[in-house]
Amino acid sequence: MKFTLVVVAILAVMGLGQAHQFPDFGRGPLHEDLQDILDLVPVQDCYEIFVSYVLFDKEVQEFIVELDKSKVIRDLMVNFQSIPEVNNFMDYLRKEGLNVFNVIKTLNKSVKELVPVNSYNLILNSAQRRTGGLRGLFKDIREYVDYDAFLSLYVDKLKTSTAFANFVNELKSDNTQQIINKAVEIRPLQYLVSSLKNKSVNVKHVADVLYLLFELNVPSPSPKNLVQELYEFVELLPAKDFVGTIVKYLNEDEQVRAAISYMFEEEFHDLLRAYEATEEFQALVAYLEEAGLPITAAIQEWHRAIGMEKYVPSKLDSYLQHSQINVQKIGDGMKGMIKDLYNLLPLNKIDALYEEKLKYSKVFAEFIGKIVSAEMLNILKNIGATEAYQEFITKSAAKGLDFVSLGNLNIRIIGLKPRF
Repeated sequence: MKFTLVVVAILAVMGLGQAHQFPDFGRGPLHEDLQDILDLVPVQDCYEIFVSYVLFDKEVQEFIVELDKSKVIRDLMVNFQSIPEVNNFMDYLRKEGLNVFNVIKTLNKSVKELVPVNSYNLILNSAQRRTGGLRGLFKDIREYVDYDAFLSLYVDKLKTSTAFANFVNELKSDNTQQIINKAVEIRPLQYLVSSLKNKSVNVKHVADVLYLLFELNVPSPSPKNLVQELYEFVELLPAKDFVGTIVKYLNEDEQVRAAISYMFEEEFHDLLRAYEATEEFQALVAYLEEAGLPITAAIQEWHRAIGMEKYVPSKLDSYLQHSQINVQKIGDGMKGMIKDLYNLLPLNKIDALYEEKLKYSKVFAEFIGKIVSAEMLNILKNIGATEAYQEFITKSAAKGLDFVSLGNLNIRIIGLKPRF
């Protein structure tokens, strides 16, 4: 309930013996213009409605608890403040006399720390009817807002205040449009908007106001498919060190070279064909395709690389046969190479990205749900029981191909934690 207390604390200090409802956050013409507009906010009514919903409405309570548990507000603020154009806008406001960085600092602190509220100083009318739910919270607050007064003051300020007119022009600038373009791609914001939509809150009102007053467009976020989501994990890898380790083993480790060479032999192709022809393997392929992973295309590319079927064999085969310079045993073959690659993984970053995607990416969360499901485990169990799989794994391992460890490495790269 930390976020709730922050909001209540802010509302509670408004209108207590001040020239304006809100505490001063700067000085100068623009500050006074903005304070005049904020004075139109029905603070006491909003305060009573908000606290009433927090205390008595189950849907609002559950929503706020979820916000607090998921840390979505904190993540949203971190991502939003990292947009370069936001800093440009903040700098403009500072030059206009607003203590905007102090405001941001206070907001950041309030999200991280509990701001206690000693007393609400509020007498609630328990008999007062409320619409109910999150949608009702916004609807009930809107009923107390005098939109005509806001519009009239907005027009008057445009006509009479140079500082306010310049401020509106700044809001209409490309810098602000870029802020919006980048903000809509922030995952926590998408999560928050989606949550509000699921509760029937009409968030389109915000986009409408931005367009009508400031000619700003709110684009739809670019959806990411599963491959794009997974590729973000690959981008975390230290590419130079990762590739360098693989090349070193290919050049210098005799066991790895022998294992890779074996993949180009007909014996390996026959084992692979027999394994891929089983009903159990086909069930796995169908399941992964349904989960959104283009596994069929990946298999075809692998076939192409090792010279199976109608594909032209890779040049790697001839390279391994003719390049024998510095060949020696530098490690424990493929197992050693995979261990060295594992040690290069930025595990903290991978785990953080994994948790973030579970919270904010529906396509990734659904994919992981399928991967760790009982159905998936049953499919893998059935595959492991087939003679074709056992022969494929056993004979491949005898030639130095450690597909089990390689599979575990790939799974760890996307945040799952198999046993090595």
